[in-house]
Amino acid sequence: MALTRTNVAASLSAGPISTLTSAAFTPANNSLVVVFFTMGDGPNNTNTFTMTDSVGLTWTKRADSGATSDNYHRSAIWTAPVATGVSMTVTAGTAGDAGGEAVMHIAYYTGYNVGSPVGATVGNIQDASASTFTVTLSGAPSASSEIFAGTGVDTGGGAQSLQATSGWTSVFRQDDTANIDSVTQAITGVTSTSVVFTRFASQTPNDWCACAIEIKAAASAGAVPFNPWPLLGPIISQRRRLYDWLPRPRRPAWAKRNALRWT
Repeated sequence: MALTRTNVAASLSAGPISTLTSAAFTPANNSLVVVFFTMGDGPNNTNTFTMTDSVGLTWTKRADSGATSDNYHRSAIWTAPVATGVSMTVTAGTAGDAGGEAVMHIAYYTGYNVGSPVGATVGNIQDASASTFTVTLSGAPSASSEIFAGTGVDTGGGAQSLQATSGWTSVFRQDDTANIDSVTQAITGVTSTSVVFTRFASQTPNDWCACAIEIKAAASAGAVPFNPWPLLGPIISQRRRLYDWLPRPRRPAWAKRNALRWT
């Protein structure tokens, strides 16, 4: 099965909040749920974020940007494997800190590597205003993998400030029309460690808080060894039947005498 992403939904709150819960959705059997969560204008830069759900999945935080020094923007990406898909919600929390605006993007993957679902990762921040922000993965991804990446920014007034970078597929772009904008984007077939996020039009967002992870495709079963016997078997059987049909030569008398002499 090929590695396939299904986009679920983006949820937001203009805050202040301590948790954000998604709408209900049903992931596929044997899938990997991926959640990007970003918060802006938090009360401090020590919140650690949490991720829970309504059906008791096991969540692993794969990347964390850390908090910007200005307005305490932060992002993280979690994953959780699903054996049997049932209706569920997910809830991102800020570890007791009633933060500001928050956005959550959800997708899930099938055809992923169950034993080792995530490869290279990165999380980083950029406090300054900029037209782009580049982060570097911890290693070169496989061309068969997909890079799932997201960032949040401070818009300083609610205007759209982000768009998917050229060559990338937009997963979701969501703002709260106040101070935060967010985008998730995905790309496959690349081996570069660079992940570039791009502003929208002439906007100059600040407080970039970005994360990216490599979702690995299921390992190939490999080539099946060639088995010649289905082809050679009938030929050998035919030759054996032909051999059995041919008359056997009689042993000459002298050979019989020699056989008796040496026994």
